[in-house]
Parts: sequence; C-alpha cells; structure tokens
Amino acid sequence: MSWLQVAERLENAARARGGNAFVYDDMVVLSSGTGQSIIVRNAEEDGVFIEAGWSIKIVENCEQYGGETCHALDVIEAIMDGHAEESAIVDDTGNWVDTAATIRHAGGVVGDVEDSRRRFIHRIPAWMGAA
Repeated sequence: MSWLQVAERLENAARARGGNAFVYDDMVVLSSGTGQSIIVRNAEEDGVFIEAGWSIKIVENCEQYGGETCHALDVIEAIMDGHAEESAIVDDTGNWVDTAATIRHAGGVVGDVEDSRRRFIHRIPAWMGAA
C-alpha cells in the first residue's frame, strides 16, 4: 500500500471518529479534537512509525495480503477506538523503572506481553465518534 493510500485511509478513519487529520509529505497527525493525537510517519519499506500517548512508539507493516486490511491501519484504528493501554512499571519502592504498551485489535495483540511486574495502567480513551 502506498503512503498516499495510507494517508487517505488515516484521514477517513479520523473523520469517521469525529477527529481530524493533518497530512504532510511523510507524516500524518491525527487529532481527536479533545486533546489526543496519534502521529504516523512514513517508514518507507518498513511500513509506518506510530506514536501515541506517552509510551507507544512502534513500527507496523502496511502491506496487504489477500483480502486482509493493512495491519498498521488496524492498530491505529484500535488506538482510536480505545483498545490501547500504557503502563508505568514500578519497582518495590514505587519508583518508575520502565514503560509498556499493549494494543488489542481484530488481528491480535501488539506490544508488550504482560508479566508479573507491578504496574499502573492508563487506557487511552476512545475518540468521541468511535464505535
């Protein structure tokens, strides 16, 4: 899938959820209109680089295989729909020692596997028009 096709789909997804998309040459900034944003950068043959919240920074593939949708778009739409959470991992004294993020989408789960470490979880809220 070309970068222009990805940008167009991102713009449509944002508008369908009551948000906006600001499209630049190699970057799209998605805005919920309520203070949330997702930045998507063209990573060429690697797909796209996705930044959201305070700890989500991932690269996802934009290739389509058969009738499947673009994996990166599934992940971004899951973030918009409120299916992403970030964690501050703390040690026994309560000091912040790491971060983790998990995004659940129709095709599976992206991000960190939960483990037994103590954490404080923040779910990224769904955009106003999200289903």
